[in-house]
Amino acid sequence: MAATPDPAPSVDPRTARTDRKIVAGALRLLREGGPQRVTIEAVSTLTGVAKTSIYRRYDNSTQLLEAALQHTTPVAHVLPEDAGWEQALTAAVDVLLRDMGVGVAITLLQDPNSATSRVLRASVVRPRMNALRAVLQLEQQRGAIRAAVDLDMVIDFILGSAYAHLARYGSLDERWTERVHRALADQIATPGTSSPVTPGRGTWIPGPQAPGTPLAGSPPREDDAARPAQKTSRSSGRSAR
Repeated sequence: MAATPDPAPSVDPRTARTDRKIVAGALRLLREGGPQRVTIEAVSTLTGVAKTSIYRRYDNSTQLLEAALQHTTPVAHVLPEDAGWEQALTAAVDVLLRDMGVGVAITLLQDPNSATSRVLRASVVRPRMNALRAVLQLEQQRGAIRAAVDLDMVIDFILGSAYAHLARYGSLDERWTERVHRALADQIATPGTSSPVTPGRGTWIPGPQAPGTPLAGSPPREDDAARPAQKTSRSSGRSAR
């Protein structure tokens, strides 16, 4: 007769409550100030949990950050099975830049080889980008995306354009994912097939415009307000003489 395994030890409710406070505090600091703000001292100050209690659980701030990131929404819970790649793109951007805050992007760019950046890539960036790539690969397998398209480069273009938009305007506008999806879909779609665009949604389509005019839906450029109005009508110029 097989031996009955010992029951799992019960967790003290007070210990579990302290664990939740520590993780919640670390995530709040991450979202409000970026990964560099997630320190044992800062979490202790924010939550009221003694530093000795935190050190009993984590050896350093990097371990604390990694544990907090494990409590973010898993990719499987973000994307439904029938998700299109615009949905995957939106979910990835929401987690990487909107939910986590721009501090994550800044840390990855400023100090890409640090222990913090390695944790962020493993726990946040790669899982979300891999989920997006998997959806793109399904679109490619069904023939909606050209077979010659390098999907890894598509991912790099998406991340690069997001960080460039942040550098120019400070945030991503509400239609950014829709616009970048349309711009890429027109380039990677297989000719003669339906473009891999989520049906039923309005899409931004560029039209003719004067050189130097901001794209529709883009935030105004900082120098636009200071630019003097220019007369373009010849008739108005003649009448002024």
